[in-house]
Amino acid sequence: MLKIATLILFTFSCITTSAQFKLDTRVLTLKSDVILLTRNIKTDSIYRLNDFIYENYYNINSVDSLIKTDGKFSAKHYLVKNSVDGQDYFSVLNKANCLLEPRVGNAHEVYTNLIFLKREGKQYRVLLAAEDIIYDKAMDYITQIKNVQELEAIKNPQQRFTKTIDWFIKNGKLPDYVFTDYYEQQGFIKDSIPYTHAQYEAALANFLEGKEDLAPILVNKYRPQLKDYYLQALRNYSEASGKDWNDYYRCNLLANQMLNLLQPAQEDDDDYYNRLEMLLIDILTKDEVAIDNYFKDKALKQLIILLEKI
Repeated sequence: MLKIATLILFTFSCITTSAQFKLDTRVLTLKSDVILLTRNIKTDSIYRLNDFIYENYYNINSVDSLIKTDGKFSAKHYLVKNSVDGQDYFSVLNKANCLLEPRVGNAHEVYTNLIFLKREGKQYRVLLAAEDIIYDKAMDYITQIKNVQELEAIKNPQQRFTKTIDWFIKNGKLPDYVFTDYYEQQGFIKDSIPYTHAQYEAALANFLEGKEDLAPILVNKYRPQLKDYYLQALRNYSEASGKDWNDYYRCNLLANQMLNLLQPAQEDDDDYYNRLEMLLIDILTKDEVAIDNYFKDKALKQLIILLEKI
């Protein structure tokens, strides 16, 4: 009789042969009892039980590294159950909005798999199997994971609150709603997160290095620096030659971010999205058949002139 280690695997993935994940490393690390790295995993074992039920399994043949462990886990030659959408659970996930970034396979890259496990009694449940991650990116995730493990060991609530905010800023992330709601309940947050001067300075430095998700932290304190950053980025694109659709799309995002941060729509402003800036932003991502790059460049130059005035 086939021995099966019951690891229930929930894979929320788009239908692609390979993908690059955006991992919430803080939450996954805190929830996981075991995190492992493996380059030897197969997903081709399928057992049909009858005409409407089948089971799918992962083969984890070897473990390259145990990044986090509870001291009890052994994964040599495990056959791991993979819960299947439409069989073991019924997902309402919108696959069009799946948090995956498609990647093109490169023969010169090394790929690996990052597995997050949760211990439940004598068994383990897979929280996430992040497959086909470029090895260097996996190493970045592991650095984040190890930093979160340091947070996990902090017992003093005030210190853990402060150090976790440091972690968010260092990794270019905004504190999530679960974090903020919890610390509001604990009385650490009143009207807004009480960032320290050092945290503001760190957020600004990281933002200027390209971690643009931090902008909402900075908008009230560093408005001129944010404006200069966005304008300079747009000028750099404007002056570059040989731009493609991705470059114009990036300009669209930068201009939208700048307007939303520095001159957001007011509740009673029905004409906000009809203003000239918004119309010019929209031109940047029009199909090249409808509007060619010459007119997009003209629109970008005029857009920069308007944004300089806000």
